[in-house]
Amino acid sequence: MMKISGKKKSSETTFLLPNFQIQALVFLSPRPVSFFEEEKWNFKYLLSQGFKIEVLEFTKLLNKKKKYADVMASVLEPLKGDFIHEIDSYEAFEEYVQTSCNQVIFIDYLIGHSDITLREERIFRILKKYSAKYILLSSGALPLPTAKNDNHQLNFKFILSKINKVLFSPSKFLNYLASKVIILLTRYRVVYPLPTMIFGGDSEKLQRFLNVRSIEKSKVVPINSFDYDKSIQLIRCQGGKLNEELDVCVFLDEAATHHSDFTLLGIKPAVAEVYFPAMNNFFNFVEKNTGFKVVIAAHPRSNYESMPDIFDGREIVKGKTAELVARSKLVIVHMSTSLSYAVIFEKAVLPVKIPGMPINGQLNLMVDVMAAAIGMKPIDLSKDKLTTNLFVGAINQEKYSEYKDRYLKTAGAEDLPEWEIVANSLKSVQMQGGLNS
Repeated sequence: MMKISGKKKSSETTFLLPNFQIQALVFLSPRPVSFFEEEKWNFKYLLSQGFKIEVLEFTKLLNKKKKYADVMASVLEPLKGDFIHEIDSYEAFEEYVQTSCNQVIFIDYLIGHSDITLREERIFRILKKYSAKYILLSSGALPLPTAKNDNHQLNFKFILSKINKVLFSPSKFLNYLASKVIILLTRYRVVYPLPTMIFGGDSEKLQRFLNVRSIEKSKVVPINSFDYDKSIQLIRCQGGKLNEELDVCVFLDEAATHHSDFTLLGIKPAVAEVYFPAMNNFFNFVEKNTGFKVVIAAHPRSNYESMPDIFDGREIVKGKTAELVARSKLVIVHMSTSLSYAVIFEKAVLPVKIPGMPINGQLNLMVDVMAAAIGMKPIDLSKDKLTTNLFVGAINQEKYSEYKDRYLKTAGAEDLPEWEIVANSLKSVQMQGGLNS
């Protein structure tokens, strides 16, 4: 793992303008960062381009004592270094912003294209107070149920689930009302800031973000998704074509029983005593009827090292999801963004509801949404009969093409990795004085 020091001067370059100097890119993170963020945010490349990297980590400030301990315990091998700053008070954050706002670009990974709630609103008020400049990257967005979706019953279930979630929790209801007020104030450019720059594609999530804040689509710099970038890099490394397929079925794991996001978001994870027996039984069925070996593509935030043989001895591989999918003949998925690889490499997919979670809960409804986006119906292991009919039929080329165009490859985007586009854009607009406006 690459070590990054906030005091390193030899590789720094300052891009000068009369009123603004980009001396650092400052990532705002709701959790301790690990090798996963280090790779996804491409610290190595950004450093090579002369940007100093800093991370402001808000775990302690945004979580109560017990929740803070749970989140910290769920993060494997957090990065260390004096470029990482744990923010434990709003006063500390305000002091940081006040002293650095004319020298840094903040990068929002606290909320992304979600709505600001009471939990984060003071952070964004502080950014607005000092006219701090921040950017938003909308990369790898998941599908959403929309009016364009022909499955009106699914759309209704999704909306009903959200209403139930809000109405039966006073705190969530208050947060919901507050988020609507915050959006209104943002729309009229008061109290809360807008991003200085936005990078993204054509997803419904980004379009909604723009619409409710009255931002023109022309303000978005087109980028492709992280998964698309990684897929193209893999193909290039293999001389322009993929290696031969193996008799393998890849399961795109989501750490459904222990993902750290569940703790952060207050979501109950899947019940392990239900989840693992159901999934292993399904894997047995797949192996018996296809002859393929099921391999687990472990989620980057998973912790199967402490859970030996949880998948009945099946191979568990972390950090090579793109390679595994590229060489597979079949993919099993819940609602992972790594579905992107199956679409890009045109692999058949078996969407499966998450055992041990409410069938009509939002996460399982997202399984429905993801499946519909590629023209499939998900398997409910609690009631569906497992038959060989599951393996009949080719992939839906039209749906795969739509998915690729909407969530992975953006029309008009340069044929460059997303962080190269971000770095080039920041240098370019600053040289033109764009960051001073």
